[in-house]
Amino acid sequence: MTPSAAATATAASTALLPSRSTSIPAAEASASTLATAPPYPVATGSLRGGFATAAGGAAAPIERTVAVTARTETLPAAERRIRTSSQQPSAQRNFLRPSRQERLERQAERPLACPPMNEDVRNIVLGVLATGVSASFGWLGRTYGWRRRLRRKQAFFGLPGGSECLLVVNRESGGDNVVHRYDVFALLELSALVKDCGAQARILPHDRAHQGFGDRTEFCVGGPYSNRRMAAHLTTLLPGVRMNVDVEPPELRGSVTIGGERYLMEKGLAEYVLLARLTAGEDHRPVFLFCGQRAITNQAATRYLARHHEALSRRHRDGSFVLLLKVVNSEAYGPDVVELVADVTRAARTAPPASPASGSPPPNRRRRPDRMGPDGVKTSPS
Repeated sequence: MTPSAAATATAASTALLPSRSTSIPAAEASASTLATAPPYPVATGSLRGGFATAAGGAAAPIERTVAVTARTETLPAAERRIRTSSQQPSAQRNFLRPSRQERLERQAERPLACPPMNEDVRNIVLGVLATGVSASFGWLGRTYGWRRRLRRKQAFFGLPGGSECLLVVNRESGGDNVVHRYDVFALLELSALVKDCGAQARILPHDRAHQGFGDRTEFCVGGPYSNRRMAAHLTTLLPGVRMNVDVEPPELRGSVTIGGERYLMEKGLAEYVLLARLTAGEDHRPVFLFCGQRAITNQAATRYLARHHEALSRRHRDGSFVLLLKVVNSEAYGPDVVELVADVTRAARTAPPASPASGSPPPNRRRRPDRMGPDGVKTSPS
């Protein structure tokens, strides 16, 4: 049976009962790779109503006939093959695929995962961001300021990070290997400054510091009567300063003379101390001197330096200076009340003029020649 016959039989069998309908076309379709195309019904007749004239002249009714012919047009075998979904025309695929505009509309209609940000939430988020940014800038500014102050402090004291300095201390008079307690407090003040600069301190007694100055920063504490190194520094670096170390007379003991002016000590009421920063050259480390009339004045000078080193650094930069300080009523206030008397840098570093020796004639006066007396004896002019 050909495909056209199978199609005709299938169309004719649709009018019969299911039990008598033909199954050959289905068997043929199952055994063949070609699919039987359904028939294309075509109307080939029309319904005619009315009466026709008979041969004898009598009108006879014309039977209404309907002729329906099923015409099956067979398609080529290549077109009648079963088409898969991948072989559908591109127009149909494009019709089934949504356009970009439709996808955007569908996406806009979908509910959001989170609700939209309202005005309050936006203000909170902006406030948190502004706080974080301002805190970061504040931290950076404080860090920069702290590092800058540290560099200035290290340059003023000559103590770069990891360096070493000397703490030369005197000994209390009348004791062996004994340091006065106020001098110990002064060393503690200086040790704190050294630690802040990131340096290390080495403590030496005054009679064991047999080395020069300028290679390392030095802090020398004590007067010349109890500190030999302080006496050497005054003679070498401050020739214009004289401190009386004699016991007698008592009222002149410990007096300081600078540039011809003498400063007497009133024990417990008014006492004086020299605070000096001296350098031997540009590439040398500084030497700090704390030369007081009493041990408590040494501690007062170290505390004054610890409190005012920033102002002293701005005023004197990296140069040398010599300050005369006055400790007021140390018996009541201790080393805390300190007054700046004067900046005696020029007078302290200038040697006083040499005084003429006793019994010698004045340098500008000419001596008259000796005269011979009447008895032949030389007489000096009056």
